[in-house]
Amino acid sequence: MPVTSPAILDELIDVIARPAIMRRARRDLAQLAAFHRWVKLKAEVVEGDYQELDIVPRDAKDNPIAAAALEGQVPYLVSRDEDLLSKGPACPWTSAGADGGTTGFPAAPETLSRP
Repeated sequence: MPVTSPAILDELIDVIARPAIMRRARRDLAQLAAFHRWVKLKAEVVEGDYQELDIVPRDAKDNPIAAAALEGQVPYLVSRDEDLLSKGPACPWTSAGADGGTTGFPAAPETLSRP
């Protein structure tokens, strides 16, 4: 099941709601609201307990994504973002890049257990 957090979902909707994107996608605000509801139904929305976690040192803006993945205990993180794909051993998931290649990492240390 896909995992997201309120912060990630809000950012997604904010980006899609940009006038240029809405025009290009030929969508209106009612359709955007329906998409928002659909994502909330189809994904596990974690609370965001790990928002202060700093585990993607190359790009701190990616920390909320890594935090949601850690909180949701996902087995895989699929991304085209090189910073997320090159995260360190503190992340217990396997990263899958755009080319389909995967890189495994050991389980999270005890200090990163769920709150």
